[in-house]
Amino acid sequence: MSLVAINALFAELGKQLGMAELALDDNNHCILNIDDGNDIHLEYLESEDLLLMVTALPPAAEKHRAKIFETLLKGNYLWQDSYGATLAIHPETDAIIIEHKMRPEAIAPGSLQDHVSGLDALARAWEERIGETISAQDSQEATKTSSAQEMNHMLRG
Repeated sequence: MSLVAINALFAELGKQLGMAELALDDNNHCILNIDDGNDIHLEYLESEDLLLMVTALPPAAEKHRAKIFETLLKGNYLWQDSYGATLAIHPETDAIIIEHKMRPEAIAPGSLQDHVSGLDALARAWEERIGETISAQDSQEATKTSSAQEMNHMLRG
């Protein structure tokens, strides 16, 4: 697909979002800030003829890292819980990355907004799931600590 066709997709997205000037920059990149959400980076990889959509969630706290990574890996398995996107960890920042590659010709005219909304919804769902994972782990740790304190009290009498 040509850069002209990609720019037409972005022009249509701009109209839908009320942003008449929406376009890729000189590096074929665009960042959308979603209200009450994460930034979504869109980049056209001209040499591969792919549109890449990426969003980042905060890094996992050290205390919860192993459990969160386990949850991410299980969700990434055959893209069951990522709906075709890939879940990853940024190698420099440890941010949790959600990325999705699409062939531009597979994007119906006027439907880029749906893809952006879908990635935003997926990011929000993963934020919630990670929060639940953290809560469950904290609850298990609190139960273990409470049990250990009770046992210690019983032994000391």
